[in-house]
Amino acid sequence: MVDQRSQFLNHDRFPCATGLIHAFPDEYGEKLSLLADDYVLFMSHRIHSDAAAFQACYRKPVKYFGFLGPKQRTEKILSELLRIDAASLDQIRHRIYAPIGLNLGSETAEEVALSIVAELLAVKNNRSPKFLRERNGSIHDRIESKRVPVAFVCGI
Repeated sequence: MVDQRSQFLNHDRFPCATGLIHAFPDEYGEKLSLLADDYVLFMSHRIHSDAAAFQACYRKPVKYFGFLGPKQRTEKILSELLRIDAASLDQIRHRIYAPIGLNLGSETAEEVALSIVAELLAVKNNRSPKFLRERNGSIHDRIESKRVPVAFVCGI
């Protein structure tokens, strides 16, 4: 969990967080070691903070950049607030998800959280979400692979 507000960055609020990092958005590039299998979600209430955070992270090789909020908000961040050249943005647009989550008809915070986790799992497993009743054959793939456990966010 990363936040610039130290008073909100504690294990009481995020008991399942494996790490708490106090940083301002423009420091993310230097304070975060983001890897190819990482997922980054931008969820502040300040559009300029989200823009600065994305600016600091977009060159990282992460699998997923997600923005909470309306699609128009993300488009404003990408088109008006950032100085990213169009070619660079086109190369990573397939990793940008906005708004985040699957269309499950979510209304409550818990339902929204579930839709986001479902989308993260779909991306992680390279799947297009659909009803299992529409799948032919077994619901499980028979590919032998080493599975990495998925961490869920608590305190929502």
